Amino acid sequence: MLLIRKSNSMSKILIYRANNRLTPTGGPAGYLYNLREGLKTLEDEHIEVCFLPEEEANTSAKRHLKNYFILRFILDTNLYKAIKAYIHTRKIIKSYSKQKVNFECFDAVHFHTTTDLYRNKDALLNYTGKVILTPHSPEPLFEEYLEKIGLFRIIDKSISKKLKEIDEYAFIRANYIVMPCGFADEAYYSFWEEYSDIKRKKSDNYRFLLTGIKERQIYCSRSEYRKEFNIPENAFVISYVGRHNFAKGYDRLLDLGKIILKKYENVFILIGGAEAPLKGLNHERWIETGWSDRPQDLINASDVFVLPNRETYFDIVLLEVLSLGIPIVASDTGGNKLFRGEVGVRLFEDKLSFIREIETIISEGKDIHSQVEIANKKLYRDFFNEKVFAKQYVKLVSELINSNGR
Repeated sequence: MLLIRKSNSMSKILIYRANNRLTPTGGPAGYLYNLREGLKTLEDEHIEVCFLPEEEANTSAKRHLKNYFILRFILDTNLYKAIKAYIHTRKIIKSYSKQKVNFECFDAVHFHTTTDLYRNKDALLNYTGKVILTPHSPEPLFEEYLEKIGLFRIIDKSISKKLKEIDEYAFIRANYIVMPCGFADEAYYSFWEEYSDIKRKKSDNYRFLLTGIKERQIYCSRSEYRKEFNIPENAFVISYVGRHNFAKGYDRLLDLGKIILKKYENVFILIGGAEAPLKGLNHERWIETGWSDRPQDLINASDVFVLPNRETYFDIVLLEVLSLGIPIVASDTGGNKLFRGEVGVRLFEDKLSFIREIETIISEGKDIHSQVEIANKKLYRDFFNEKVFAKQYVKLVSELINSNGR
């Protein structure tokens, strides 16, 4: 078990995630990676932060996937993915945690998915410490699972009921629900009818903690990256990194591209992420680079980054863009709303305002771009770096451990 140990520790918290499952990506893995990096910089915080023991590779799962390998070639891609997702979801519903951890050794346990909390419900039955939940999905987790299994949600109607039960149990059992801001759960109200009542009853149990990230190293300079994709130095580049789907607003980006690329001859659109399920435009200045573990190089080569989500929780990529000083145009939804009024983050409400904000930035001079770069980097340094994140996390957790709330 990995301990981030502090001198004269008074309290002990278990973060329910294995240390070797933390990576500088999105979701719980990225959130906790950055938290861990920040915790390493702190001293004398009077608390021990522990992670689960490192997990071994799941060889049985690999064998299981091999059995379905042939299905990839005889089934439609979407059907194959739905079958895989359905099998995985059924497994989650039926299984209990295999981690043998004595929770009573800890003053608090912090879960980062509702399924992890639910799978430990027996172990938590008589637990007297604080149970903390941080959901990381822009919509209730049950809805994400149901979207992935496609038609199986109709074929197996019991699965929807069970998945909702898991989310409901987790939110009710948790002593505290920690989110990055008050806008993060905005989409929950639309997808989860019972959520309003749950939050109303537990309104005193919600806490907010801004996420922070460790600044990513640039491996390929702006000019080198542009040269790799035959983008002129004087071109204006719009960038996007993420999933190519409806929820992420990729279709909005397609609509933007059709208009902007036709109107401006010196504008390029640079895209990161797997080109599925939606495909990019067939245009010489629309460039799909595929998935990369170094998205910061792509972002750094651009003049503006777009985040057109239809719903969002609190996107870590937005913080990465801030740290690089790149202007941001984002949808006015979810966690993005926290940045209303910031000089380097422009929010749009519809297609026309999306286009208008992009065109405004295209027309602005270098002086304004320099001001935005300074403002965004300062915003990152003051509020969203890993050290601030870790310090505020320790402060919040200490308060929750010592509180009387249930």
